[in-house]
Parts: sequence; structure tokens; C-alpha cells
Amino acid sequence: MIGLADPHRPETGFSLEGLQQAVAVRRAAGAAVVILLSQMGFEADRALASGLEGVDLIFSGRSGHALPEPEVLGGTHIVASGAQGRFVTRVDIAVKDGQMAELSHGLIPVFSELIRPDATALQALGTEEDAAVGSAADMLHHRDSFSGTWEALIGDAMLAETGADLALVPPLRAAETILPGQPILTRHLAQVAQGRHLVKRRLTGAAVAVLLEAAAHAAFAEDPLPGRTAG
Repeated sequence: MIGLADPHRPETGFSLEGLQQAVAVRRAAGAAVVILLSQMGFEADRALASGLEGVDLIFSGRSGHALPEPEVLGGTHIVASGAQGRFVTRVDIAVKDGQMAELSHGLIPVFSELIRPDATALQALGTEEDAAVGSAADMLHHRDSFSGTWEALIGDAMLAETGADLALVPPLRAAETILPGQPILTRHLAQVAQGRHLVKRRLTGAAVAVLLEAAAHAAFAEDPLPGRTAG
């Protein structure tokens, strides 16, 4: 197995040539099946399937696609299981003569309403899961990396809470749109705060410049996958 992260992050050191070499090394070591665990997005995974040799299966993450059946490109199967725990995928692989001979796939829906809630978990969550904490004065949305009003609200809250001169807010992965006058619920805040931690630090101007350069590289760097349509 080979793990893949977002190619636009400089620290990943991603290159198509390096990935092809990694596949070749595993094949030379006797691997009968080569699987990519990808966090790069469905369109990137399609480009990889078309541009790489020797990859049998890609488990596609990040984009949230849910495929009833694997997409097959150039002999590579792409499996995508959706997001937010809505589906679970089962994949069975048969190996014959040192290579993948057969793949069976099942996309299994998770019917959350049919699952009996765990009493301990319910007690820990409490009864105020969807309590209103305020109302939106303006539309709250996550449109892209630069114009999301959710990000602006988070930045304003960070400045008000810490008294800092500058707030750096990474763009959200997803957020519900809330119209002016609609309530802001605790679950909305939980969604936009997921995986985030507020850190207050003293930074020099040079350090701030490095952070901004890294963000600009992630947003505007040339796509390392030739032929992929920007999305």
C-alpha cells in the first residue's frame, strides 16, 4: 500500500515520477496487488489511474464521492465511499499467479435511524446538540479559499478573543450556508471547528511572510498531475 496526501502541500514532496518509482519498487519486492490510499480528491485519482502503471486499486478520499461501482481506468479500479459515514465499502480481492485476478465490491449504506443510540454517548452529548447560539446578520458561506464569510467570522472571533493583531484562518473543508436571520446552531459551530485548534503565538514579520507564501503556494502552484482539469 502507498499513502498519498494533497499534492499542493509543499511538504508532501509529491511527483508523478516518484510515485511511479514507488509502485515499481513494491512490484519488484513481490507485491501481487498495489493499492493507493489517496487523500488527493477524486479527479486527481482519475488522473493517477490514467497516468500510472502497475496500480490495481485506488481508495479515493477527500472529495466525498460515493460510487455504486468502482470506476476502472487503464486497469486501475477506483473505489470511493462517500463522506460523513454515510456508506461503508467492502472490497474482496482474489489473487492468482501473483496478480489481482478478481475484485468484488459492495457500497453499503449506513441507515443511522435504524441504529440504536448508545446511552453513554447520548449522555456525553447532552440535550443541547442543536441549540441556537445566535443568528446570522449576513449570509454565512464557504465559497472558496478567499471569499468565505464563515472564515471571516472565525477570524474576527479569534481577534476578539485573543487581542492579537493578525488572525490566520485556513479555509474550511465544508460548511453549511446560513441565510441572514437564520439561527446559528451548535452543530454548525462544531462543523466549522472540526479539527481546528486556536493557537496564539508571537511571530516576526519574516515568519508571517513564510506562512503566507506557503498558503499562496497551496492555492496557486501548478498542478503536478498533467492533463487534470482544475476544479
